[in-house]
Amino acid sequence: MLSLFNKLKMSMNVGKEIILAKYFGKIVSISIKVFITNKCNLNCSYCYPIINKGIRKFGRNMSKEELFQLFDELAKLGNEGGSSSGRGTIDERRFGEIVDYVKSKDILCEAITNGYYVADKIDEVDKLNSICISIDGNEEETDYYRGRGCYKKAMEAIKLCSERGIPTRLHSVITRINKDSLNALEIAKEYGAGITVSPIITNEYCGIKYDPEICLSRDETKELFERLLEYKLNGYPINFSCNTLKYFIDYPFEDYDEVIKKGDSRLKRLSGRKSKIPLCKRMYLSPEMEADGTIYPCATLMHAPNSPNVREMGLMESLVGLKDMECATCGSITDQELNSLLNMNLNTVREVVKYFFTSVR
Repeated sequence: MLSLFNKLKMSMNVGKEIILAKYFGKIVSISIKVFITNKCNLNCSYCYPIINKGIRKFGRNMSKEELFQLFDELAKLGNEGGSSSGRGTIDERRFGEIVDYVKSKDILCEAITNGYYVADKIDEVDKLNSICISIDGNEEETDYYRGRGCYKKAMEAIKLCSERGIPTRLHSVITRINKDSLNALEIAKEYGAGITVSPIITNEYCGIKYDPEICLSRDETKELFERLLEYKLNGYPINFSCNTLKYFIDYPFEDYDEVIKKGDSRLKRLSGRKSKIPLCKRMYLSPEMEADGTIYPCATLMHAPNSPNVREMGLMESLVGLKDMECATCGSITDQELNSLLNMNLNTVREVVKYFFTSVR
């Protein structure tokens, strides 16, 4: 468990690194999501590794030694947060060793899971700073795309983590099946967990196409954000800042799915808006890495052409290579919330700091 002193120290370090990157161009990485495996016990129809199977072939997973070297380099770069992600993360045989090594480097460690195997690996899970559990609502809603039994396993994990005092965040994918009920918000409130939600984005920039029957329309997406803001103002533990929710309610572009590229004439035309366009600062500051070492600025750009690979290029050269991505901004709320923090929006910074000091151990 982190002491108050260590939390203050980490907060100051993150602020310092963001300032150095934003104003002086220093290459730093304050957090990274690492997929330690591409294997999974589930076959969720909307999961982007499943959707993207035809886009590129995955190389072999990085070895434990390669991952340890990566975390060594990240620690030197000032990285304060590591998210051990992947499709079957907790069941991965190296999970406990990786958690121990990440923690030994004074890097915050969160695992993202579907809930399976949490009970079996509870001693390793108990070492995490926090855990994220995927659940889309009630049993019918969760199992519809994830498969029969997923709801029960997710709830088992949520209850167990609550009993063990493990800080928990829920994540819910919003489709036309669960958009009206938002039942996952009630689960989060009942068990004292935070929650993030995200509508599915059909990102054709990277060749990703989803069944249009599960995707929300623009009006439905806007209504979702309006309801989330109302829920948040009524005390529900939604881990998006009011600033970010308001931006997406008044989203300046026609399509939430579109990735706006650098040099787009609309960026200049809209630059005078009261709610200015938050140009992306994620890039190398908070990237995501596939199990084979391919690295991306964010989930929205997963499988983007010509993405650098840590195994082939080394960490620093790969991070520098992310600066060459053509994107400027997009309609992914999970990406924009983090981007708002990196842009040092005071409203977002205040809410993130509050969450860190009250919900991360």
